[in-house]
Amino acid sequence: QRPLCCWDAHITTDSVILIFSFISMTFVFLSIISFLAGTHETFIYFIKVPINKNGSSLAVQNKSIGDEVLYTATTEHNTISKINIAPFTDYSDVRAKHPVLEIIDIVCLVFFTIEYMARLLTASRKFRLVISFMGVIDLISIIPDYIELIVYAAQPGINTDTTAFNVFQILRVFRILRIFRLIRHIPGLWIVLYTLKASFGELVLLIVLMMVGMLIFASLIYFVEDRTVFTSVPRGFWWALITMTTVGYGDMYPVTALGCLIGSFAALSGLLMIGFSVPILVNNFLMYYSHVQFALHEEKKEHKNKKKKVNGNGPIYKAKIQANEMFKLGMVGENETDNADFGNSSNTENDLMMSENGDND
Repeated sequence: QRPLCCWDAHITTDSVILIFSFISMTFVFLSIISFLAGTHETFIYFIKVPINKNGSSLAVQNKSIGDEVLYTATTEHNTISKINIAPFTDYSDVRAKHPVLEIIDIVCLVFFTIEYMARLLTASRKFRLVISFMGVIDLISIIPDYIELIVYAAQPGINTDTTAFNVFQILRVFRILRIFRLIRHIPGLWIVLYTLKASFGELVLLIVLMMVGMLIFASLIYFVEDRTVFTSVPRGFWWALITMTTVGYGDMYPVTALGCLIGSFAALSGLLMIGFSVPILVNNFLMYYSHVQFALHEEKKEHKNKKKKVNGNGPIYKAKIQANEMFKLGMVGENETDNADFGNSSNTENDLMMSENGDND
């Protein structure tokens, strides 16, 4: 499959697609690394905030006492002034973003914004692109950065101890959703996405069975074990889930013989539930994987033989997918007794790809 970053196959060559994919992935990794580095002690950066007589703070750009610094006073008319911070001035340390990380974030934000706007302007169905999975991911990973820029620009001396500021910091967590942008460029990731969608019914069944098991075993363990450990049935849900998934966290465990027996049944039932569901996921994954590998092999073969052509009806990618479907239907017909399931999954694949591309014909 072609990378999904291709906006218009009529004017875009394979080399340009590969180069843009590499650049896009580089910015994704830079953005994520910047987010992770901002939480590490190596990049901890503090600024000194002098305290006024009334307790309000002044945003200071230098943390050294005695240095001449610029500050913005929060008054009726905000003015920029110069002062010398005296050694006896009261001040507090406020954690701020490291200057290097701030530059990286701004550069990444500019790139992601330009890319998003380019996709939106070139999409034939703009609304469908906006509400698609990748469209939503792109949007909610960009908005928090703009909120941060607007807040700091409007009030540089913002109090970092307020609840509103803490909520704003939580919004920055949405930046890690940019990792899903790699789905456009790495076939293995969107194969997993298709597998999960094709196995949605089985996943729902597994969740329902696990919830029933949690309710049963949490109730049983509550009535046979010490109430100081298993204080309530909802508290026992955690123990039941960890036991059924055979993780065994160890913070809660039975000590009576009957409690150990209940725990044993919980572990065995969890193994059976997972064992019944996982093979279905594996089969769907292998089906999509073999399908995609064949498509990639054929595309490389055509590219090598210089037989690729783009006509006025759209990119050759669509015709290739149809040919691959016909080929796979023939292969499945030799090994399977039911071809309808594969056809439905192939249609699902096409729908997902079309929605992510915004129908860029």
